[in-house]
Amino acid sequence: MTRTTLLSFLADCAARGDRPALAHRRGLRVVRWTYARLAAESYRAARELEARGISRGERVIMWAENSPEWVAAFFGCLLRGAIVVPLDAASAPDFAARVQTQAGAKL
Repeated sequence: MTRTTLLSFLADCAARGDRPALAHRRGLRVVRWTYARLAAESYRAARELEARGISRGERVIMWAENSPEWVAAFFGCLLRGAIVVPLDAASAPDFAARVQTQAGAKL
């Protein structure tokens, strides 16, 4: 199937259900998320953004380590129509503050 947007991938997650979608090493453990969990957490992230007043076209800085939660937050932003401004997790706080100002990030 040809995808036209990243959200079309998320729409297919429910159909894939309990099949593994993401695996992430945390110390000695490997955390695994199913497609169903990825979809559920993405919609939960979108609802949280809505509760925080984030609207379509507003910028959201994502300043975190790579993780399944990062992926869900990214899709949550897409669901809200927010613009993602990704930052390397190792970025210094003063750099992040400058990016927030220059990008006009609301969150």
